[in-house]
Amino acid sequence: MPMVNAVKAQGWHAEVIFYSDEEKEAIFDRVVNEFDAYVSRINPGNIPGGEAAYFDMLRKLSDAGVVGMPHPDVMIGYGARDALTKLTDTGLVSEDTYAYYTVEQFKDRFPLSLSNGERVLKQNRGLTGEGIWRVVVADKREFTSGEALLLDTAIKCTEAVDNHVEMRQLSEFMDFYTQYIVDLTV
Repeated sequence: MPMVNAVKAQGWHAEVIFYSDEEKEAIFDRVVNEFDAYVSRINPGNIPGGEAAYFDMLRKLSDAGVVGMPHPDVMIGYGARDALTKLTDTGLVSEDTYAYYTVEQFKDRFPLSLSNGERVLKQNRGLTGEGIWRVVVADKREFTSGEALLLDTAIKCTEAVDNHVEMRQLSEFMDFYTQYIVDLTV
């Protein structure tokens, strides 16, 4: 509702429409006739009936002149967790932004990356906030940026799903976090 209320505060009409495959034709007709744009805010894994029919309807809305924010093809292309890593040479994101596909990559690169400042780790599945952690060095010792942190470094970890905070040692957190890494080499 914050997005809907923000749009209304600008003087525009906005409302939430819940998608279902059974109602997709009626939804399409209503949106084409009554709205100029849509903002799609749904976890694709939670789409009743699957995402193919939903994305097809969004494409048809865009083809009919309804502005898609974002367009379904953009949602698919940049919905991947490694989307930011594809932008590292553009100046839009930090050059030390990584996608970890193996536990070995994670354990090798993360202590070095974290030495450059706080990091956000996002698992390669799900959209609920589970497995998304903001990690900040909490250790009182001084560390040099660009040098891997010691494995006993104290860190503060905040999970996005409920904003709970955990204080851990780096090695302990890395061992814990490996559950979220999808090893694509298997």
